[in-house]
Amino acid sequence: MYAVLRSGGRQFRVEEGRTIRVPKIDAEEGARLELPEVLLLARDGEVTVGTPLVEGARVIAEVAAQGRDKKITVFKYKSKVRYRRKRGHRQAYTELRIERILAPGEPEAAEEAPRRGRRKAPAEAAPEAAAAEAPAAEAQADAPEAEAKPRARRSRAATPEADAPAAEERPKRARSRKSESTAPEEGEA
Repeated sequence: MYAVLRSGGRQFRVEEGRTIRVPKIDAEEGARLELPEVLLLARDGEVTVGTPLVEGARVIAEVAAQGRDKKITVFKYKSKVRYRRKRGHRQAYTELRIERILAPGEPEAAEEAPRRGRRKAPAEAAPEAAAAEAPAAEAQADAPEAEAKPRARRSRAATPEADAPAAEERPKRARSRKSESTAPEEGEA
């Protein structure tokens, strides 16, 4: 079973269990996403083509990583006019691990197998530890405000950089000959 989905203006052929790189999606690593833009769905030799989307079909994926691609060089050049521009670019991407491809009307599984690498929330991990931390937080909140020390602010004038003279001032340029007077001096004629 495979599907063709659209993400970030591009099309990707996906299969369950595979990992793909799509243009950056704002999501944290480990988050589950539902991608509803399925353009084509193939299952057991039966192919369903959307117009433009397959209604009700969706792909469930987990964000495996966020990253940036290799740097490419963008060089613009026009001959005979001394025009050259050189820039670098690194495209941001999101790496997705495809978990399920769901056909129209197919419900997502009620019970899921535990996902690898999933971190438990602090309350799930140790309810006793969370309960022990709660009284400590309340005691800290009840502490008088007079004990809290305000952060000292330093004005810009008090910093040593402000007192130091400007680093290496530019030397004055010598006058050019054109700016000097062209009238002959006394004694010359």
